[in-house]
Amino acid sequence: MFVTDGLKTYIDVVRKAFRTSQSGTGGRPRLIGWPDLVIAQVVKQYAGRAVTGALHRLVEGSVQMFLTLLWTTPGCQVLNTAFIERLNGTFRSRLAVFGRRTRMLARRVATVEQGMYLVGTLYNFCCAHSSLGLAEGRQQTPAMASGITDHVWSVSELLHYRVRPLRWEPPARRGRRSRALRALIDRWCPHHRLA
Repeated sequence: MFVTDGLKTYIDVVRKAFRTSQSGTGGRPRLIGWPDLVIAQVVKQYAGRAVTGALHRLVEGSVQMFLTLLWTTPGCQVLNTAFIERLNGTFRSRLAVFGRRTRMLARRVATVEQGMYLVGTLYNFCCAHSSLGLAEGRQQTPAMASGITDHVWSVSELLHYRVRPLRWEPPARRGRRSRALRALIDRWCPHHRLA
């Protein structure tokens, strides 16, 4: 379930992001949206600069799925955009590119993406949140609350963590493989049958 404000761009982006390719068709596979995706909107109504109310809309998904997700999510029985606004505020305060009225520019999209990954990972693994505190007074990070880790990470621990690379698969090519490629296959994936 995604809860957004009144900006239509969010809805289009969420619909595009959560699609699965349909297999078994000729040509390029069609992308089909997830059947259990629920998108809701909270649109604030203003009189001048004061908020006078909020309009709640179900944009996509069934009412039954919406109510099930709303009532089974701990601490979230009312639609609000507080979580996404807090995350946007965190990105805005920690990445100068997203700050309002800033002189900082991003010249490449890759720079912004890498900065967002770094800030998002620090936010989830290194920053304890008071709203996620336990009964015994112990602080938790979002990664601890979701069961990914059991302790608050330091920035040094995060930056020095080694991620195991994916298993190497030889490239699929037509024709005979070169001697150098066969040597690599023998070394890195002996289970692979040579063609």
